[in-house]
Amino acid sequence: MVFEEADNAVDKDGNSLTGLPKGMEQVLRERNMLPALETAASKREVGSWTLKQKLNEKAMSRLSMEIQTQSLSLTTNSVQATAACDGLLSVNPTSRLKSRCSRF
Repeated sequence: MVFEEADNAVDKDGNSLTGLPKGMEQVLRERNMLPALETAASKREVGSWTLKQKLNEKAMSRLSMEIQTQSLSLTTNSVQATAACDGLLSVNPTSRLKSRCSRF
């Protein structure tokens, strides 16, 4: 990157007329280049945040599908257990089986 000569003079130690050392940030600010760099940095931060949000949304979606799958599995198992109890009760309607099957 090539910089133009600065508007204000510096002494032999590289200090500006205000007495502060001229750092890269001061040079960029004097040439109105710093706001553009700050904007680019903020865009990267927003892009990084957006990427994190998308990854979090994907993870939440996967977890939601996992929960739905587990819920469906539990419902299926409950229906199968109820059907098994109904089948047992129709074959051998004893009171002991009725108390066990009433939990379903």
